[in-house]
Amino acid sequence: MHVWNRHYCFYESLFYLRDSISSWLDGNLLASLALLRPFLELSVLHIYRHATADKNGHEKHLEWVHGKKNKPNFHAMVDLSIERIEAAEFCNTERLNLLKESLKKAFKSLCAYNHSPQLDESISTMSKGNFSISAESVLFYLVVASFVLRQVIYLFVLAYPTSLFPVDKYKKWGVSPPVGLYFDEYNYAAIREFLGAENLETLKLQLENCDDVVDLMSFYNSCEDLPDETLNELWANFCKHTKMQMNRGIMDRKKRILLSKAVIRALNWGLSYTEKDNEGRMNNDTLESLMASWSKLKDW
Repeated sequence: MHVWNRHYCFYESLFYLRDSISSWLDGNLLASLALLRPFLELSVLHIYRHATADKNGHEKHLEWVHGKKNKPNFHAMVDLSIERIEAAEFCNTERLNLLKESLKKAFKSLCAYNHSPQLDESISTMSKGNFSISAESVLFYLVVASFVLRQVIYLFVLAYPTSLFPVDKYKKWGVSPPVGLYFDEYNYAAIREFLGAENLETLKLQLENCDDVVDLMSFYNSCEDLPDETLNELWANFCKHTKMQMNRGIMDRKKRILLSKAVIRALNWGLSYTEKDNEGRMNNDTLESLMASWSKLKDW
């Protein structure tokens, strides 16, 4: 299984979401809406990669990442992703179809701000032709962004159903748990606050018998709790291997968990952008090469 670039689409989507929100806070409403489209598309691409990985792993996905192949049609990715997600068979068919259609309609609507918005889609129309920002346009972004983000999170929950069943990873594996298989109280809190506790209970009832959930929960329960001595040894080894000996004396459980999460996330982020042939590529991306191209193209 490839380690390199597997989660590129996920981490890249976060850049677009962050910049979209930053643009909105800065009053750049058109930019904030335009950035939601790549966020949505990259999010669906990540789930598509997850749902369609075959015995060869993620080769097809990597071909697109490295520019060797065009990415699939957005509508086709949505359909195939939801069809291939194992948890989908435990969900209400009507609600799944609604999720499909909402993602497709959201993408179509957002395309207007990357291409040519019609009169009733124009930010200028919402602002009544003024250059100043209107309350209507500010609220419009909030509604659109919340809607898009909510549907994306539903899609991720279906792809990773154990996210709804948080466990105490620390007592089983210390700061070195199986990566990407389980959620704990800290991961789960964000989903609960955004989607709502009662809403999640409905989803839990539908997904609790999903094979992924049953198998992973069974494995979790089969693992013994680690004694404090072992947990301290694991923390010491973690600090040593991550070159963070200054943190070895930390005894607070929560601080250990959050710090280890930050380190693992940084490593995953780096692996998502690092290229195995990076040395060869750097020669083509130097400032001198760019300036040479610019000197040829700057004048007619």
